[in-house]
Amino acid sequence: MAEIKTLISGDVTVRKIVGVVAVDEVLNSLREYYAGKVTKYVVWDLSKGSLKELTPDDLKNIAQVVLE
Repeated sequence: MAEIKTLISGDVTVRKIVGVVAVDEVLNSLREYYAGKVTKYVVWDLSKGSLKELTPDDLKNIAQVVLE
């Protein structure tokens, strides 16, 4: 389980992932973001995190949520 921290500064939202993230964590984070204040730019900081548990199908599901 990862921790996803959110920092908002002006038109930029930074989502910092700490640890190995699961697809459900990413999807929940995206849904939370789009339900709240949407900024012009979003940066996903993986410097302390990992996507190694995500499958190609997980990435397709994430992309689908973003396109909705």
